[in-house]
Amino acid sequence: MTMDSRDKKEPQEISESLEKALHLMEQTGDESPEDIKRQMDDPETLEACKLLYKYKNAMGRRAAAKPDVGAEWERFEKRNRPRGGRPRRQFWLGSLAGAAAAAVLVVAGLWWAGYLDKPEAVMVYQSTDAPRDVILETGDGALALDVTDDKQLSALQGVASRRDTMTLAYAADNKTVPDELHTLSTPSGKDFKLILADGTVVWLNERSRLQYPARFGNGERKVSLRGEAYFQVSRKAGGIPFVVETDRMQVRVLGTEFNLSDHSGTRSHLTLVKGSVEVCGTGGGDYVRVKPGEDVSLNDDGSFDIHRVDTDIYVYWKEGYFFFDDTPLSEIMQQIGRWYNVDVVFDNPQAMLLRLHYFCKRSDGIESALNQLNLMQKVRARFENGVVHIE
Repeated sequence: MTMDSRDKKEPQEISESLEKALHLMEQTGDESPEDIKRQMDDPETLEACKLLYKYKNAMGRRAAAKPDVGAEWERFEKRNRPRGGRPRRQFWLGSLAGAAAAAVLVVAGLWWAGYLDKPEAVMVYQSTDAPRDVILETGDGALALDVTDDKQLSALQGVASRRDTMTLAYAADNKTVPDELHTLSTPSGKDFKLILADGTVVWLNERSRLQYPARFGNGERKVSLRGEAYFQVSRKAGGIPFVVETDRMQVRVLGTEFNLSDHSGTRSHLTLVKGSVEVCGTGGGDYVRVKPGEDVSLNDDGSFDIHRVDTDIYVYWKEGYFFFDDTPLSEIMQQIGRWYNVDVVFDNPQAMLLRLHYFCKRSDGIESALNQLNLMQKVRARFENGVVHIE
């Protein structure tokens, strides 16, 4: 957590009741109902637990609505300064955040036992009525590639389709192809492989959209992306650059492999597998050079964060898998909801903070994905009336 000016002050002393509450929150969840009842018989400890619980609830909602957690903390600490006597434990806001994030099982046990009010549910993904087919838009109109027959496809000059592998390929330097922009869009639950006229291979993830020239001229090769795609860029004679634009970023390369994700409502980031790329924000500024094995993400102020990463985590989707490592459950469930196009509701919002290692084959269906999650015994996930509930 990045601290603002309010967080950069001296550690605060806490009362004995709050120290007891922190101790309870930091447990592993193995306490018996008798142990919990004995500790909760102290009214001050119970009140402190409730206050910690409210603060933890605000932290959980930050993943969905981004409330003012700093202001919540100010209110919390004013109510929990020592009433005199011997100073108690000192702690930073970040320390409390860590204790709260680790307390999901204990918190759930407390509200199941009736000591805490059940939290208000949080929806992290809402399904849409968007088209369910892969759509290709050309100068002659739109085609649903999932259902279009071969005769219609053959009418697209210089374009070949393989429905068995969901691939669309453009012939290289074919002068019969119209000089126009084409757009390929994928729905929830489907990805697609596209071979551009310059030989660049693009794997377009679900709920994504790529606009590109049907054939490239002699100048800069430029495409536009919304969503997520993996690019295997062909190196062009003469060093002609390949440029990918999103609403928030611009990427410039010669020949390389990278994954670019720019979904609305999530952080925009690029992961470089091979070669070298330069990236800048669409609002201007200098280009930042990225090295293989690095992930660069765009901040709200236009600056970039660069980290070394395991690139497999970011590209397993093109092999047909969900793959997450030390990832918040809220982010995992957003992606699962988007892929299967189902509502996802956290009946226990604190579970949004859980960080998990999760691996699942996407084609196995929503029930299999939730069963895999339940095997971890961290939360209970169920699919009911078209809605995923996390408890």
